[in-house]
Amino acid sequence: MKLTVIFPTNIIHLLVIVLTLSFTCTEIYASEPLQKAFEAINEGRNYEALRLLSQRRPSEKELPRYYYLKGRALGRTKRYHKAIGYLNRAYITAKDKTLREHALFERGVIYLVSGFHYEAASNFRLFYKRHISIMLKPP
Repeated sequence: MKLTVIFPTNIIHLLVIVLTLSFTCTEIYASEPLQKAFEAINEGRNYEALRLLSQRRPSEKELPRYYYLKGRALGRTKRYHKAIGYLNRAYITAKDKTLREHALFERGVIYLVSGFHYEAASNFRLFYKRHISIMLKPP
């Protein structure tokens, strides 16, 4: 038996838009180059953000944020395969729960936009289990 995943895509797209808007403009990055790259991505200047990120070698502490920002910028320039790789690295190396949450969600968005619906559903399910359901549990 072959399993198929059926999505009400309009609902998923709406959920993606709402959660993406709630995640933007909430992060502050320690180093100025990463902050400038973050601002460039939020303003839609993704190629400029990639240029800023390529000019700097991040410290060990900044690597997860660097990977996350590079993945976001690559995803918005339609280089989905590379974006997923960087978002995977961000998710794996992040010690900060919020950054892990953002990387997981962004990776789901990239999978969805690039047409990999099964992988997107898997990411969103994991995101829900690890982050949303915990917030919704009564005390």
